[in-house]
Formats: sequence, C-alpha cells, structure tokens
Amino acid sequence: MTRVFGAVSAAPNTFPHPISSKRPAFAAGFPICGDLSRPIANPPVPALDFVAWDRQEREHTSRVDELLPANKTTLFDALAAANITIVVVTFDGYGDSGQIENIEVKAGTRSSPC
Repeated sequence: MTRVFGAVSAAPNTFPHPISSKRPAFAAGFPICGDLSRPIANPPVPALDFVAWDRQEREHTSRVDELLPANKTTLFDALAAANITIVVVTFDGYGDSGQIENIEVKAGTRSSPC
C-alpha cells in the first residue's frame, strides 16, 4: 500500500527509487549503466585546451603590460607636438557593445573633427 496525497492506495509504488542496484538509474533522462567506479576507457577530450589558453592569455597580458607605457608616451608626445589639448571621443553603446561615433580634437579654443 502507498499513500498518495493522504489517500491510501493498494497499487504498488510505480516510481522506484532512482538509485537502485537492480535497475539502471536515470539522471535527467539519460540512463546510467555500468560501473562508474572504474575509469572510462576513452574519456572525452575537452574542446578547449585550458592550459594552453591560460599560457597564451598570460603571455598576451605580459606583452600588453610591457608595451603600454611606451605607447602612452608616444601618443601623448604626438598630441603635444600638434598642440592638441583635449580629445573628445563620442561612443554609442555600453559594455562590450557599441561603436565610436565621432572623434574631435581641440587645440586651445579651436576644435576640429578627426
């Protein structure tokens, strides 16, 4: 006998426990059959090599950190040589989405688009 919503039923329990040694278990619709305590003979290979990606990311970050000071100096020296005192960049968007709409430079009170 089983209880369903407080009522007693003579029908056997038709929903066996999902983890049973006599039947394969079902996890999200996928049957789990076999001994899961042994390693898989041919394990799936990840589509992305995380170690290689991490190494490349660290190399890139290191190179950017190395180049940034020299690039800033070169840019500001070029702006100073052209007597540019203000650069106004109009950006439309937010986060990773958007585009530069306009770049305007000012030399003192004079303004001109780039």
